[in-house]
Amino acid sequence: MGTELRREARTRLERLNPNFVEGGISLIGEFLKGNFVAGLKDDKVKYIVKARSEDDSLAQLIETALQEESEVRSQKYRQPGNYGWPNYSGTIKKENTPHIKREVNVASNTVCYKCQGHGHIAKHCNNKPLCTKCKRQGH
Repeated sequence: MGTELRREARTRLERLNPNFVEGGISLIGEFLKGNFVAGLKDDKVKYIVKARSEDDSLAQLIETALQEESEVRSQKYRQPGNYGWPNYSGTIKKENTPHIKREVNVASNTVCYKCQGHGHIAKHCNNKPLCTKCKRQGH
């Protein structure tokens, strides 16, 4: 039933304007190509594929992206000092670690739920529990 309705709608649209269906299909194709290019992770590959996206079909763009990604990967391993698997020693390279800003007063921000003291958490607390209402220990 659903396919019959689609066929009938398509034939009616083609009678009204034969270019309408073709234009809609080409618009969907352009949309898919744009989404594919936007989803590429490597900027170098994205730039090359975007330059070719106007003339090529989606299948050709996918093939181009695969070729360019394999070329970029092979260039990374051809650089001096990159033999075999990268970083095979198990040590973390400095450029691969994210730079984290550390706050000066991190310890003073934490509050213990057991004694309401600052600078530690309940798991590391050596004090007896403190009453939250009267602030006294032992009851």
